[in-house]
Amino acid sequence: DEAGLTNSMKTSLAILCVAAAAAAGRTSAFTVPAARTSSFLSPALRSAAASPESSSASAPSSGGRILDCGDTSVAIKRVEEDEEVMEVASYRNNLESPQMLIERQQAKRDALDKTTEALKGVGTGVALGTVIGGLTYFSGAGLTESLQRFGIVTGIFGTFLGGNNYLGKSVYVSSLDDATNRLKVDYAEGLMARQDVGFVGKVPDPELYGARYKGSNGVVACVDCQLRNCDESRNSMKYGELPPHVHIRNVDVDRGMQRRGIARALVEEVEAYAKTTPAQMITLVVDNTNFAAIDLYKSFNYDMEDISNPLSQGKYGVWTRGRSIMFKYI
Repeated sequence: DEAGLTNSMKTSLAILCVAAAAAAGRTSAFTVPAARTSSFLSPALRSAAASPESSSASAPSSGGRILDCGDTSVAIKRVEEDEEVMEVASYRNNLESPQMLIERQQAKRDALDKTTEALKGVGTGVALGTVIGGLTYFSGAGLTESLQRFGIVTGIFGTFLGGNNYLGKSVYVSSLDDATNRLKVDYAEGLMARQDVGFVGKVPDPELYGARYKGSNGVVACVDCQLRNCDESRNSMKYGELPPHVHIRNVDVDRGMQRRGIARALVEEVEAYAKTTPAQMITLVVDNTNFAAIDLYKSFNYDMEDISNPLSQGKYGVWTRGRSIMFKYI
């Protein structure tokens, strides 16, 4: 009867709303990490970031120092301010600041052919209408009712999706606040919360090297570290049977600045910081095949122990195949 048909159509339309939302999913130009791991499992060195030779620089200090890297200098300094945290986040976001991210998203939206995108939206509406009309027909309803549902669904969703796509809304463009927050959460949450302590390497002019480091305001390298297993730590999690220690995380030097002693300088800054804390040792986790990183830390007299055995969990608070923990008492 008419009431039953109305209720049935309402149910069908409700289902279609969910389907349409999925079909019209926005395309985001936002860059996200290819793989996220827990903080303790983050690789300590992602690449051959520095030569093992000593760098030409003054001794580590809380105020930072300057490395002579041949064609430019690199300032090694501690991350202190929120703006500096965002520079680290931008560096890790493929050297792209929040504003640059928005500009790239907007450029992608502007490059769309409005007519083509509108037709895609209408096509999606027709496809949804066909599905609902077909389901209605094969459920035992008459041809007239099936065509009615096809027309209703096609008209509603074809118009909505076509108009939405014509306005360019198939590509999401972040607000500045949203882009900033996304970068902080994805790339520098520990630094922003002050659970981690960070150090960076910065060139004096972001316009160098074809303005490659403009988005990061000159940051070409960075490292995080975290004080653990003591009352002074801002991380209450307990890591195995280890004494108070500083754990090195996320050492990264941009490929264009590698083998200039920058990674070594960053590690030296971490060690200098660790000596100002209650830490008794410094630790890091490294891939067993990352020979450049292993050689670097061995040159600092770090010991190494494989943590592929599940029994390592109790001792070190972590175990994972293909990796080792490296450590040094201070």
